[in-house]
Amino acid sequence: MTTKPLSQALEEAYIHSRDMDASLAERLQSFADAVRRLGPHFQEAVDTFVARLREHDAGETAPKPGDAMPLFVLPNEKGQLVTLDQLLVDGPLAITFHRGYWCPYCRINTRALAEAQSEIAAAGGQIAAIMPDQEHFTTGLKDESQARFPI
Repeated sequence: MTTKPLSQALEEAYIHSRDMDASLAERLQSFADAVRRLGPHFQEAVDTFVARLREHDAGETAPKPGDAMPLFVLPNEKGQLVTLDQLLVDGPLAITFHRGYWCPYCRINTRALAEAQSEIAAAGGQIAAIMPDQEHFTTGLKDESQARFPI
C-alpha cells in the first residue's frame, strides 16, 4: 500500500474544503480538521503560535468591524495604486485582510467572498481584499477564486 505525500494530501484537502457547498466557517473547519489529521505537527506549531499571539493581545489595536478605516494608497492586482476614497465612491466597503497567497485559509476565504459577491453587491456593498504579496500572487488569487473585487 502506498501513501500519498503529505503535500498532495494537504492540497486535496484544501481543494475539497474550498469547493464545499457549505458556510465559510464549515469550509475552514474542514480544512483545519484535515491539517490536524494529516500533519499534527503543523497544527501543534500553529496552535502554539496562536496562543502566543493571544497571550500578547496581538491585533487588539487593529480597527474593529464598523470602525473608520485609516486612509491608504495600495497597489491592486494590476499594480495600479488605489486609495480608500476611490473604493468608497461606489458605496459601503468591506475590507478583508489576508496573510498571502501561500495561506490556504485565506484562499478558502477569498473563494467564499467571491461566491457571495453578487449578494453583497445587490445589497449595495462591495469588497476589497488586502494582502502583502506581489502582483503575480494577487492576480493568481483573484483568478483562482474567481473574484471580481480588487485585491
